[in-house]
Amino acid sequence: MQYAIQVVMSFFMLSIMFIVLPRASVSGARIADVLETEPSIRDPQQPQRFAEPFDGTVEFRRVSFRYPGAEADVLHDLDFVARPGQMTAFIGSTGSGKSTLINLIPRFYDVTEGAILVNGIDIREVTQHDLRAKIGYMPQQQENLPPGKTPIEIIQAIAPMNQSEVHHFLHYFLFEQEQARLPNHCLSFGQRARLLLAKLVASGANCLVLDEPVNHLDIPSREQFERALEMFKGTVVVVAHDRAFIQRTADIIWKLNDGALSISYLKNILQ
Repeated sequence: MQYAIQVVMSFFMLSIMFIVLPRASVSGARIADVLETEPSIRDPQQPQRFAEPFDGTVEFRRVSFRYPGAEADVLHDLDFVARPGQMTAFIGSTGSGKSTLINLIPRFYDVTEGAILVNGIDIREVTQHDLRAKIGYMPQQQENLPPGKTPIEIIQAIAPMNQSEVHHFLHYFLFEQEQARLPNHCLSFGQRARLLLAKLVASGANCLVLDEPVNHLDIPSREQFERALEMFKGTVVVVAHDRAFIQRTADIIWKLNDGALSISYLKNILQ
């Protein structure tokens, strides 16, 4: 019986190999296709450099965008300016193009028509590294915390904000625990959002681009988040569904309707 079981198990493993090998071959071919794909976003041959001081002004000039292979534009003829010291917010229904607009600023995609200027320079005329070094980007899902400053530099950067909970949080996870063990901890979405905001501030970015930053924060954390944004002196561009958060924090509010900027609000009008 033992010999028979060994023979049967050998045939069983052999049959599994006949199933796994074709799948592995197909997966390997797909991975090779990805590795061999040429990126569509390329740096210019003779890049410009941002002038100093960098104020972080973001300007959209008659910007339209269409995804590759799509039949219609996602964004149509957008014109607006986001200035330093102000929070420029975008509201709209699901599918109106808010996240697409946000992703155009760090040049994850190139515009189909028009131009996006940061600090007065078309973002296609500078390297992606220089552009993204000046922009602090927070996606909807904080899956991975980007590399940045050391723990001490992060604490020093956020110390003037007087954010006691964030300060305590960073002390616990970055000092009392070994920094190398940080990825092994199971962080909540709220903790990730707070830590990512601290990293963005510590990175020295003059422009923050935030996509649904308060989705996973409780009320006390939202209040701390809002105080941190109030103390930030650069440009803030934010997308959020939370109308109360927008009313409390935004200076200029634009409404996206089917990819077009149809109505603009001032904060005091909404109140």
